[in-house]
Amino acid sequence: MIRFNSQKLACVAQAASSEEARYYLCGVRFEDGLAIATNGHVLTVAKDDDAPKGQTGLLPVSPKAITALKKKAADRAVFDAGVLTVCDISGQVLYIEPSVEIDATFPDWRRVVPGEIGGATDAAFAYGVLKILCDTRKILGAELGLRLTGSDQYAPHTVTYDGVDDVVSVAMPIRASDAIYPDWLSARAEKVAA
Repeated sequence: MIRFNSQKLACVAQAASSEEARYYLCGVRFEDGLAIATNGHVLTVAKDDDAPKGQTGLLPVSPKAITALKKKAADRAVFDAGVLTVCDISGQVLYIEPSVEIDATFPDWRRVVPGEIGGATDAAFAYGVLKILCDTRKILGAELGLRLTGSDQYAPHTVTYDGVDDVVSVAMPIRASDAIYPDWLSARAEKVAA
């Protein structure tokens, strides 16, 4: 059985991949009070001091479950015997769905986390990455700010949320070669990439 804070799990689960080819990234990894998910472009990790220690597993969380986890009434997510249950503070069931453990090895996510929090850079991020980060900020509290810091414009950036010390993200910036420009702007694109 795995228990985790609903809002923190919602923050993490939205960073999971939806690509079937990368099935080992299509779930949330639980390990000793931490929940981790990544789609290869953004990674989010949350700490729940109330989660029982020794919990491990790689479990899927559907978009419908994420919606249930984000609700104000939601308090706990419980994974037990192939079922995810979202409960309120009194234990009332708000949502239930199958969630069978993914038989795969989750990557060594700690290798991606920058060793030091860098400074401000002129890095650019894809829309999908920024959307996940802004949605995470919204789940944690709409008035919160977020900070992106990195050692240079191409390095992984640490993302922290103002006033929150138990949810952190890591975002990969796009490279100039990843930018897609329309044909009419190709001359400008070549100058920027050079």
